Amino acid sequence: MIITNFNRRIEQVFSVLLTIVCISLTTFTNLTPKIAERLYFSEHQTIVSYFNTFAAIFMTVIIAYVLSKSAQEAQLNLERSKKILSQNEKLLESINQNIDIGICRTDVATNRLIYANIGKVQVMGYSSIDELLNTPPSAFYKV
Repeated sequence: MIITNFNRRIEQVFSVLLTIVCISLTTFTNLTPKIAERLYFSEHQTIVSYFNTFAAIFMTVIIAYVLSKSAQEAQLNLERSKKILSQNEKLLESINQNIDIGICRTDVATNRLIYANIGKVQVMGYSSIDELLNTPPSAFYKV
């Protein structure tokens, strides 16, 4: 939302600046060199320095516009990626929970189960995932 509003503002400024440049260049090219030399906007600023300043501002606006478009595209790509990731996570979770094969994950440092699916609970003969995860590792190795 913020990027969209910023983008609209940049487009408006860009449009106004483009119009000003077109009008200014038309006016400037119609002036004779003698008249152009005599035009001053302040004691130390001639029309040439005015156009140099204007060109710098114009380029800054163009760069800001391009950057805002890039940021907007990056935001859209991020949103698409998050949506795809969420869909893939849901699919993986669905497969993992609905498969008949027992799947578990063990913390090697503590030798404890840190994850088990419902298939593993059924294979091991426990009533819930929490019960299986809270069982000490020694209970799995009956002699």
